[in-house]
Amino acid sequence: MKHSLRLFAILCMVAGMISCLDMGDEDQTQYYLSWATVSSNDETPDFLADCDWTLNASNYFSDTIFDVGDRAFIRFSFDDTTYNSDDTYPITLVNYYKATIKDFVTIEADSDDIYEEQDFYTIINIDISKGYLNAAICPYESYSTVNTIELVRFKGDEPGSQAVDTPTVYMELRHNTAAVNTNYYYVKAFCFDLSPLKDEFPDAEAFKIHFACNVNTSGDIEGNIYYYPEDTTQVSGVPKRQVLMPFQPGGLIPPGY
Repeated sequence: MKHSLRLFAILCMVAGMISCLDMGDEDQTQYYLSWATVSSNDETPDFLADCDWTLNASNYFSDTIFDVGDRAFIRFSFDDTTYNSDDTYPITLVNYYKATIKDFVTIEADSDDIYEEQDFYTIINIDISKGYLNAAICPYESYSTVNTIELVRFKGDEPGSQAVDTPTVYMELRHNTAAVNTNYYYVKAFCFDLSPLKDEFPDAEAFKIHFACNVNTSGDIEGNIYYYPEDTTQVSGVPKRQVLMPFQPGGLIPPGY
């Protein structure tokens, strides 16, 4: 990997992208991103954000089916919160990306790497919450019949003798396809279930996940992120407010999506 960045540095990179794409004074609305779970499927849906805030959408979102329990990556703005109750906020929903929940895959120490590795156009968000490694990404359009997004664990790279309380695991986010068209990309959201790690290491209090992925627009990303399996309130190990990341319209999510 070309560049070694811890997660806070990745977020700084994202903030830099936002700054460069500031749209000036024409629209002063602040927009936010959050991982959330659909908590009602009315015409104006409700969400439980991973920071345990309830977000009540005030607008109709046509041509979208909201199923209670679905995980999602959402973009929104806050409405008037003058009379809101604690940890419950009215919002205007701007973008909704239903997340695909997947297991990670494992390559054993004596096994071949069978997964392709195409660059992503960009990474919108990587974090850990609710027992998932969450990834909002922009993969390129695939030319291949095999076209999947995989979180791959490499056991052969891990220490032979693991710390009992904080094991280290090596994982890469892969666009598993043979060829791509770099003229087109799209937004996808994935939640990778990390619970098998706790099954393998039942005495672990935390996991140091050495995470890596290849990104065309910013160079390769590599760094450590911690997963605390018993902490149901974990949101990337940062204060709750920061899970709702402000950015200007058209900034972090590519235009047209």
